[in-house]
Amino acid sequence: MGTLKPGELQKLKDLRNTAFKANKEAKDLEKLAEEKTKTRDLNLGKADGQGVATPDTAMFFVTKLRDIVLAENKTNPKVLGEWGFVVDNSPKAKKKPKA
Repeated sequence: MGTLKPGELQKLKDLRNTAFKANKEAKDLEKLAEEKTKTRDLNLGKADGQGVATPDTAMFFVTKLRDIVLAENKTNPKVLGEWGFVVDNSPKAKKKPKA
């Protein structure tokens, strides 16, 4: 049985070291991604316990804008579409009575 030549052994060590460093960096990036996701959700107002009524969040301000535009255009809610809101004024389907 043979063993690895010195150059092959060094290459194996180099590969292990590179893999070890890459694994550590991957774990660090996963942690950073989790932190950034939490920051994103908090700012949008989508974190646990938040909603459209959570002050100083994007959802709060967008909902406020929607409500103001809708209040100023009660007879024409389609105006919301000009602000980027999706307006669906199609008639709602009637529920079938249970047998």
